[in-house]
Amino acid sequence: MPVTFDELVRNIQFYVLERQIGLAEILGKHFENKDDVTPFKQSGYLILSIASAYFEMIQQFIDGKESKSNSIDFFKRGFKDVYPDMHLPDESIEKIYKVVRCGMYHGGMPKINCHLSRYFQPGFHLCRNEIHVNPAAVVREIRQHFEKI
Repeated sequence: MPVTFDELVRNIQFYVLERQIGLAEILGKHFENKDDVTPFKQSGYLILSIASAYFEMIQQFIDGKESKSNSIDFFKRGFKDVYPDMHLPDESIEKIYKVVRCGMYHGGMPKINCHLSRYFQPGFHLCRNEIHVNPAAVVREIRQHFEKI
C-alpha cells in the first residue's frame, strides 16, 4: 500500500524529532551539566555525529531529491538554512563540512582544529582557523529550525 504524503511527513517528523534530535537532546543535557558524573557527560562526539548529518538531510527534504554526488552543496545550503543570520562564507561552511561532518562520518571523530565545549554559544563558532562546537547547542538550534519548517 503506498504511503500518503501526510504519512511520509509524520514519519519524517517522528524519525527526526524522536530518534535523532530527541535522543541527542537527552545526551546534550548530560554533556552540558558540568556536575554530571555519568558516562553520558562524554557524549559530545555522539551528539555531533547525529547533528552533523542534519544539514545535508534537511536540504534533501527541502529540495525533494537526494544529494547523491552533491553532498557538500546540500550540506552548505542546509547549514545556511539552519543558520541564516550567521553569514559565513562558503569556504567556512566547507571547512565545517570537511572537518566536522566528514570527520564524524568517515573517521568517527572530527579532524584537527575542532574543539568541543559545553560553554560555546552558539553551536558553531569559527576563530583563527579553528572550529569550536557545543554539540548540545547545535541540537537545540537544529530543533528550532526543524520546528519552523
